[in-house]
Amino acid sequence: MTNAHARLFAAVAGLFAGGLIASVDRIDINVGLVIIVVSGALVLAEYWRCR
Repeated sequence: MTNAHARLFAAVAGLFAGGLIASVDRIDINVGLVIIVVSGALVLAEYWRCR
């Protein structure tokens, strides 16, 4: 696994974490949405770099 693939995997893990955080009642949903948007941008950037 190269460094770029590891960063892509970490960004996808961030997407899952954002979805999990957005579903928790005790945390504001905006926190989860921000994590999802930022992780989505990282996924797209890393996917573009891996191609």
